[in-house]
Amino acid sequence: MRVQASLLLTLPSALADLRFRLDPRMARNAPPHVTIIYDDEAPDAALLQDRLREACSDFGPIALQLGGVDAFAPPAAGLYVATEADPIFDALRARVLALPFAGRGPAVRPHVTLLHPRSVADAPADWRDHAGSAIPFHAVVREVTIIQSEGGPWSVRARIPLGRS
Repeated sequence: MRVQASLLLTLPSALADLRFRLDPRMARNAPPHVTIIYDDEAPDAALLQDRLREACSDFGPIALQLGGVDAFAPPAAGLYVATEADPIFDALRARVLALPFAGRGPAVRPHVTLLHPRSVADAPADWRDHAGSAIPFHAVVREVTIIQSEGGPWSVRARIPLGRS
């Protein structure tokens, strides 16, 4: 089972519609989100949940600013919306990902996936045309959601409020 910590988003309809058009399977199986802790970074789901419960009480809401659409670096393909997060994002990651966990490092940048790399073969022919477009959107997330999947749709395992919400 895969378990990860995410910041769930309610997207504006134009962005939600684009996500469904480009990758309907992903859009049906995973709610729009920014992943804050990936499953391979924190493979012990119970410890992840315990650490998040403790850490989230010390942090306030996380502001996110969605911006331009970009393509994942080769050899992967696919599209994402680049997302700026306030410093709480990195601080929370650092706190939760202490040993025995191991973060992916500074390469983890917040983003919202529009077209997952594994879905590119089934994507509309014009998917690359969306790279470079701008989708400005601001959100303030007041909880971290732990989601899980056994290969199908992701479901909510726990919702953990950010303490100074």
